[in-house]
Amino acid sequence: ISHLHAIFPHRRAHFYGNGQRSDTGKGDRSMLYYSGLFCISLLLTLIYALMWHKHFSVHFTLIFCLITVANLGYVLLLDAGNVTEALMANKVIYIGGCFLQPIIMLCVFNLCHIEYNRWVRTAILLLSSGIFLSMITTERTQLFYKSVGMTETDGIVLINKDYGPMHA
Repeated sequence: ISHLHAIFPHRRAHFYGNGQRSDTGKGDRSMLYYSGLFCISLLLTLIYALMWHKHFSVHFTLIFCLITVANLGYVLLLDAGNVTEALMANKVIYIGGCFLQPIIMLCVFNLCHIEYNRWVRTAILLLSSGIFLSMITTERTQLFYKSVGMTETDGIVLINKDYGPMHA
């Protein structure tokens, strides 16, 4: 756990000023878990990048990248010290949340040789983009979240939100 203090030196909830681990426990384990998942996904993405060939599906490549980005968002959320940082981390998580499912579906279509029109792919990606745009404008509009707050329980950051009309 001490290596996390080197990566995230400003963590107030989990470490005392001298870098000693606090007794909160749950937050430390969560940070270790999500940091581990992020490192594993980053390592696998780097291995994939080294093995990459032009004949690989662009959808498959995007899946590797989006999973890594979403895992980074979870690490950032646990490290958030205020609502602004928590919302920014949530936006990073939603990059994966909005685009992973359609990309996986298009990958399955490609692997199963299911034919579809380009307008179907365009419509799916435009819908996902619209949802993501409503999420990243949370501070200016109330389309995705009407109100947002943050609490920290046992060292785990929770975003308290009142959902807007664009949240499914």
